[in-house]
Amino acid sequence: MTCRLQRMDKQIVKHNAAIKAAYRLTLDEQRLMMLCITKVRRDSKNPRRFTIRHDEYCEEFKTSYAYRNMRDAAMRLQQRIIKIGETVIDGKKYEGGAINVLSRQMWQEHEGEIMLDFSEFFMPYLESLHRDFTRFGLKDIASMKSIYSIRIYELVKMAYEQQKSNRDQAITIEVSEIRRMFELEGKYKAHKDFKKYVVDKAVAEINAYSPLLIEYEQIKKGRRIHALKFNIKRKKEPYSLKPSKDKKAVAKAMTELKKALGMGLDVRLLGREVKEVN
Repeated sequence: MTCRLQRMDKQIVKHNAAIKAAYRLTLDEQRLMMLCITKVRRDSKNPRRFTIRHDEYCEEFKTSYAYRNMRDAAMRLQQRIIKIGETVIDGKKYEGGAINVLSRQMWQEHEGEIMLDFSEFFMPYLESLHRDFTRFGLKDIASMKSIYSIRIYELVKMAYEQQKSNRDQAITIEVSEIRRMFELEGKYKAHKDFKKYVVDKAVAEINAYSPLLIEYEQIKKGRRIHALKFNIKRKKEPYSLKPSKDKKAVAKAMTELKKALGMGLDVRLLGREVKEVN
């Protein structure tokens, strides 16, 4: 599967505390939230209010989707809370707490629109007013179908951005911490199920659709899988291979082509054919 790397204008900027917070949203709820994040404007008259059109949703996520389903996702999103960790408010430290995502949502079915008003307490996490934030393109996650793919991508992208100066980027996360963040307590109790339905599916989608390539290793503590270490690399930009009469140039081009295809990159062949030279 190819992964085109040309960037989109729409960017998601998300506070790292929100990335690491504990919550579980459906795929449609996550998509609605991501679309809203791309629309954040501090100079807006009402910076907490966002309008999402049905045709916009379908175009961004390459789907033909019933408006009622999108509206129902907005209704569920209003009932969601985000559990946050240690927080300081007015100089006082709190061990943790919870924040409502939406304060209101309204719809106009004949217009194909929904309006979402975010909670004033949740907005700072979306606005990323401080330095502790992660930025990525909406296109990076638009084709992902698993809710866990999006969450794990946010985590590895956060680690990648924080470690750009290092040759090897990686993030190690305890399995118990992943379960806490994704609210998986009591779900996928067998590690093989957790690995299959949460981790392996996420890694496959991230490698197929995003600009990053990841692989992971399981870290044991005693006989149990204690943590997962995700190794992160960025895919090379797509390039074009031109045919040539030079045998060395053709051989080099074929080697690059094999590597690119093995990584799932988009490769454009210019001219009629490139033949491998024995």
